[in-house]
Amino acid sequence: MPTVGKAKSMARAVESALCAKNVTITDGECLDIVARRFGLKDWNVLSAMSGLPCR
Repeated sequence: MPTVGKAKSMARAVESALCAKNVTITDGECLDIVARRFGLKDWNVLSAMSGLPCR
């Protein structure tokens, strides 16, 4: 499982890639996409499983 920092970095990369294609998406939606790629329900589950506080 990635750390919170690594997952947030991945979400920023998703957001940047979509922005380059003129697709608008919220930060929260990007975080949820990353969590789902790890087979989890949403960002809250990923952050809880990482054992680190959200920052």
